[in-house]
Amino acid sequence: MAADLKGPIALTLASGSWALGTVYSKRNPTDTSPYAAAAAQMLVGGAAITVLGLLLGEASAWRLSPSGLGALAYLVVFGSIIGYTAYAYALRHASATIVGTYAYVNPVVAVLLGWLILDEAVTLRTFAAMALILGAVLMIQLAPKRVVLANPGRRSAAEA
Repeated sequence: MAADLKGPIALTLASGSWALGTVYSKRNPTDTSPYAAAAAQMLVGGAAITVLGLLLGEASAWRLSPSGLGALAYLVVFGSIIGYTAYAYALRHASATIVGTYAYVNPVVAVLLGWLILDEAVTLRTFAAMALILGAVLMIQLAPKRVVLANPGRRSAAEA
């Protein structure tokens, strides 16, 4: 396999597994706290990626700097702890369809923050794309809700 295809394939598999995990989690709820579940998943995922990085020799490329440490701390607190816990909580209280819209909104927020805080260049085409994305998310939010019956093909004991 060409090296230039490994990244896109990995991203596609990661997105697909995230989507499957979201649907599975929604359909098979547990009594576990969303905070405990998020913590366990972050610990296991962090340990796995650390081992993989060490096996691939990535430790030699790591340089600790104040700005890098600040970025790491920000990603740990906001990107992982707060973000992932909020996602797990939302998944318990909203449909997977609604919760899944985060994947569309997050890049829009990132572009707007880069534009407002870091003075990054944003073109009219980018604003049009963001409007299209937000319009699609709004359509998802406003769509009529379906009523899903639990095991519609099964008869209850009272009917048998």
